[in-house]
Amino acid sequence: MMPISPDNPEPAGEVADLPRLDAGLASLLEAIEAEKVPARLLKLAEQLQGELTLRKQRQNPN
Repeated sequence: MMPISPDNPEPAGEVADLPRLDAGLASLLEAIEAEKVPARLLKLAEQLQGELTLRKQRQNPN
């Protein structure tokens, strides 16, 4: 899967079916797809959860 860039604005594969993602989230999704070690997957999932929490806070700062 190619990273999101000005030359490739949309990620390839299943991620392309999702609403447009920022580069950080797309990068994490790519890392999760490529990972085989469960402990590393857990760490990536925690990072993704943190990114999603920050995104929600930026959208709804209440």
